Amino acid sequence: MIDNIHFYFNVQNVQMFSQPYFTQTAPDVYTFKLFEHGNGLRVKYNPEMHTCSIQNSFTKLFHGNNIVNLTHSELQTICTTLPDVFNTHPESMKITKMEYGTNISTPQPAAHYIKEFTELSAKAFCKSEPPKGFTKHLQTKCYGSERALKIYDKGTFERLKITNFLRVECVYTTARCIGKVIKAPPNIATLPDVFHLNQHKNYLTNLLRQSKRTPAVLPPDVLKELTPPQIFMLFASPDVWVNIKNKSYGTYKAMRKQYNQLYRQILPVLQHTDIAPIVEAKINELLQH
Repeated sequence: MIDNIHFYFNVQNVQMFSQPYFTQTAPDVYTFKLFEHGNGLRVKYNPEMHTCSIQNSFTKLFHGNNIVNLTHSELQTICTTLPDVFNTHPESMKITKMEYGTNISTPQPAAHYIKEFTELSAKAFCKSEPPKGFTKHLQTKCYGSERALKIYDKGTFERLKITNFLRVECVYTTARCIGKVIKAPPNIATLPDVFHLNQHKNYLTNLLRQSKRTPAVLPPDVLKELTPPQIFMLFASPDVWVNIKNKSYGTYKAMRKQYNQLYRQILPVLQHTDIAPIVEAKINELLQH
């Protein structure tokens, strides 16, 4: 579920950094070990703003690696422990970025699902730069203005000798986007929003929505009702949209508004990719533990 997360909060008492469990690693940067088997938590203090910012993988924080999945009870333990450590209220810990997804053991090799995403998804995917120590691309991303959908071969990425281990996640890059997903006013997503079960329904719904197939698999009876301009907008390649934007931004903006309205209308009849039900089942399983 939740893995890498960025959040910040106001500091009530700077003297807490003098406690023996804090280790200073650089000016205004501290680490401390929160859980027995986990990695250290990195905290950066801003003395001018009197705030702390944290960028950490919650899975590594609890388990020491992110090969395993974090369960809901483990996530709740983290989110209830952190406010106590920093002597602050949970609602004051504001989230600015986070990853929501899961690692999955798949029936077929991971490459099958990655190919399906890149060739059949309604999103335009591109390959990320190879991670450190690798010469080939492992991650495939679809970038949006405030989020990115990632799918990659987790087995190869972690140097495991298995081919059917996959990671699917949605990366929210702004507080505003997270606020929209959880149906809250912009910029106020806080730490409790990470573990409340009703919010996980919103995160999961959004992740599954990102994995819908391309409109090319629309049922024939729906397809025949579309006008030529609507068909053009649905099937236009990313390059076509870039050309329209470069020629006239006003035209581009109007067409994208029409496209978004049309896409919302046809969304209920679009089929999911093969991986969607596997993702849904895995996350629902983690929410039960």
